[in-house]
Amino acid sequence: IEALIYKADAAFELGEYEWAFSLANRAIDQDEHYGLAYWQRACANAANGAVQDAISDIKIAVEKAPKLAEEIEREPAFEPLHELEEFKELLS
Repeated sequence: IEALIYKADAAFELGEYEWAFSLANRAIDQDEHYGLAYWQRACANAANGAVQDAISDIKIAVEKAPKLAEEIEREPAFEPLHELEEFKELLS
């Protein structure tokens, strides 16, 4: 699962958002409790303009891995979400 997430992150960095999304989904299929997989999928969703799906995945990621809450505002992939009310609620 960690290898899939590493690959998803690399794909994301290369601008291959659909591939990153697919890899994150594969990780979730293998372990639905792995919060970082939802985080990575949220990054891909945000990049693809699927903002509601991104918000939903961020919520799940933080629920499954509470430490990720500290990273929400600093995650560059989430910059397109910063003006959304739903995103601002995640910061509080």
